[in-house]
Amino acid sequence: EDLRPLVTLSPDATGWSWDVEPQTHLRPPSPPRLDEAEPSYALQKALLDAYTDAGLVKAATSSWWDYANVKKASSFAYLVATGDTARAALEAEKEFAHHWFPEFEHQEIREIEADGIGEESWGVRGGTDDAGFVEIGWRRANATLAVYVNCRPCESDLADAARRWAMRIDGAARTAAD
Repeated sequence: EDLRPLVTLSPDATGWSWDVEPQTHLRPPSPPRLDEAEPSYALQKALLDAYTDAGLVKAATSSWWDYANVKKASSFAYLVATGDTARAALEAEKEFAHHWFPEFEHQEIREIEADGIGEESWGVRGGTDDAGFVEIGWRRANATLAVYVNCRPCESDLADAARRWAMRIDGAARTAAD
């Protein structure tokens, strides 16, 4: 149930140096307030509703911003009631990504390979190999997990870097679940 070790696992697993401290947020199941006037309200509400329906127990996020090198990394972990409800929440996360990036970030996305990371993994990327972003989401037992990496320019293959970080987090999640 302690999600902090998962979301604070450094993105150094990407093979890149992250010399900044993360901003970490842990929250109980009460959802954050959304602004109904925001154009993205319906999309954000659908995702929050999916987690509420899944029986959200805890949520945790960490983000690393490296302004000097123009890169960002974020990790997310949500503990829900059961593996089945985690499956439904993960599907909502995937749906969210497929709408958020094109509609609100104005980034065309494409699917990327994410096999071998947890259960029901998926990944999307936008941009090019040397500048852009990757998000990978997966499930481990009754938790949904995700990583997001963005860089302009990137130090190496962005998708491979995100996969390495996700695999490291998933290894820690698998150990915690056992």
